[in-house]
Amino acid sequence: MEKKMKELEKIIKYNFKKFSLLERALTHKSLNSDINNEKLEFLGDRVLGLVISETLLEKYPDDKERIINKKYENLLNKRTSLLIAKKINLKKFILL
Repeated sequence: MEKKMKELEKIIKYNFKKFSLLERALTHKSLNSDINNEKLEFLGDRVLGLVISETLLEKYPDDKERIINKKYENLLNKRTSLLIAKKINLKKFILL
């Protein structure tokens, strides 16, 4: 398991201090209904939204809110998430 996590760290270019946190983030509730990724996913969605919002405001300071909102929606949708997940082969690391 640790080998797989190290491989994922290389792909996403981030080193976790706690492998237990990464393992939890990769654990689907079908495998463990008590310790799984649901709450981390909820939190991560909000953090990602804030980071994307700030980045768009910095990158496009002269755009109107509706234009920035369209860019935001294009970045944070299921299709984009699926494309990224496929690109890094995320299904290989999910614990089901």
